[in-house]
Amino acid sequence: MSYMPKNIQEVDAIENWWAYKAQRNFLAYRMYMRHGIFKPSWFTTELCRVFQQFYQDYKNRLRPVYIINTPPQHGKSFGVMDLISWILGDDPSIMSIYASYAERLGKRCNKALQRTFEHEKYRKIFPNLNVTNPKNKGEYNSGSVDESL
Repeated sequence: MSYMPKNIQEVDAIENWWAYKAQRNFLAYRMYMRHGIFKPSWFTTELCRVFQQFYQDYKNRLRPVYIINTPPQHGKSFGVMDLISWILGDDPSIMSIYASYAERLGKRCNKALQRTFEHEKYRKIFPNLNVTNPKNKGEYNSGSVDESL
């Protein structure tokens, strides 16, 4: 049985708790941002732990290299998209590139990240973040590598 808030103050308190937790924990971030869509399982929980450890190792200058090798439809792409948005929220100075074997996947990731950065929940987690490309007058760079060279 789940808890039902009694008033708007309790709803706000729960929302604020999730936003606070999501700032610090990648699994909580995914659960909060993808509420109703993200289904935690042993695999997705472990993947979140591994991704968070990757980021911790990166921040500690350990130069991590991870290879995630699982069958299709296990959530690798969505996990990486969520990881990019979570890392950029934590440290906007980090530069990232999403590379894929298919242009379609790269464009899908770019559009998903744009929607994430503009989402109300994301703004609640990372209120001071402004992710835009100043060279493109506030627009995101959505071109392929060939287009931007």
